[in-house]
Amino acid sequence: MVWRPKRTLGVLTGLFILAVLVGMGALLFEGATRQPWGLGLYLTMLAWAPLGGALYLWGRWYYELLTLRYYLDRNTLIIVCGTHRHIIPLPSIYQAQKGYHLDEVQGLSWPGYIHGQALWAGKPLHVQASEPPQRQILLLTKESAYGISPSDPEGFLRELARHQALGAIRQLAPHTEPAPWLALPLWKDRTFWGTALGALIVNAALLGLLALHPEESHPPGSWLSLVRSPFFFPLAGAAVWGVNTLLGGLCYLRDRLAAYLLTGSSLVLEGLLWLATWQALRG
Repeated sequence: MVWRPKRTLGVLTGLFILAVLVGMGALLFEGATRQPWGLGLYLTMLAWAPLGGALYLWGRWYYELLTLRYYLDRNTLIIVCGTHRHIIPLPSIYQAQKGYHLDEVQGLSWPGYIHGQALWAGKPLHVQASEPPQRQILLLTKESAYGISPSDPEGFLRELARHQALGAIRQLAPHTEPAPWLALPLWKDRTFWGTALGALIVNAALLGLLALHPEESHPPGSWLSLVRSPFFFPLAGAAVWGVNTLLGGLCYLRDRLAAYLLTGSSLVLEGLLWLATWQALRG
């Protein structure tokens, strides 16, 4: 049986946070359109980086809230939250109670959604809920504790007791399953992402070099004049970086060396573009 939490407050709060982030983006855009090309405009453009990171985190957490649900059968309780499934064997749950007191959760918390960890009676407590601890259900196992918030806690506790009385058909170990695409080795490859990130940072620094010389690197007025402008170098570098990173990610599983060559070539190209830009600014 599937048990879902109450999401209304969390959804509305998430939309309010999104509105604030979009408003900040609109202010940055308006400020950028009013500034002449130079160091000030460049710093305004860099402010989009943390804003983009905040939007990514908001999207990730909002997706977790929208997908949060609890599957309960004779064998397990499965907590589905975003891209992960937490499997808890029912025989391992020796106590279930409604409501508990908790001072602080390390992780995400906004009105209507709590996702994080804490300590409860010396055990790690994992909270995936849309209600405060006083209205959650606390589940205790030998190794861990879990805080959840099905919309009908009394009904959930009755169903849990019924399944435990019937007994499990299969014996499972508690574990967490990520989405299949998250298990790909690509996401943990420091060489691939290190070279890709290095090339991106060098490209951003190249644009900063142009910002330090606004008179010599004034933005072109047309696409035709762009080819003869110093602005062509960072734009070309960004385009090549995007294509190489995408192709490298696509071919990573079949040919890891080719993926490294693609991201590495982006880094080498950025160095060459630095030399070309410096030469163009000098004369």
